[in-house]
Amino acid sequence: MKRIRRYFILLLLLAAVCLYGLTLYPHSPVKSSGASLEAPSAIHFLGTDNLGIDIFAQLSKGFYLSMMTGVTASACSFAAGGLFGVCAGFCGKRTDAVLSFITNVFLSVPQLPVMIVIGAFWGQSIWNIILLGIHCKTGARQGDVRKEQEIRGAGKELRRQSVVYCEKAYAG
Repeated sequence: MKRIRRYFILLLLLAAVCLYGLTLYPHSPVKSSGASLEAPSAIHFLGTDNLGIDIFAQLSKGFYLSMMTGVTASACSFAAGGLFGVCAGFCGKRTDAVLSFITNVFLSVPQLPVMIVIGAFWGQSIWNIILLGIHCKTGARQGDVRKEQEIRGAGKELRRQSVVYCEKAYAG
């Protein structure tokens, strides 16, 4: 637990430094703000690159883009897996079979060709990277599928409970 706390504190510290770089830091991560290849100084914390763009500002923007991509892909993957599991478990029969088939298709499709196709046809965009992250998280890991199967089992158990039967009987 101490190890996790240490890494979490380190991540928060890094996020705070990069948040400073995005909001209060006076230099842009895309526009030239000094001479080419300046050494680190009080004006440019990590110096500038060969175009005169501040390196600290670029690192700050890159950190937040990476974190946004990972968190968004994980949240969408979690939501999709949970929704699939609940629908498959509670609806049952044909819905369960269709959603299980979709899950198996995601597991069988290799990631690299999908990444190449999406990158070639849809172009370069942060949303395409998030879409790839969702595909990799929902389709590639056995752990996500196990979670979906656990939720599906819980949904089936809930459907079998007498409360649901009574509710269906009273609803007509």
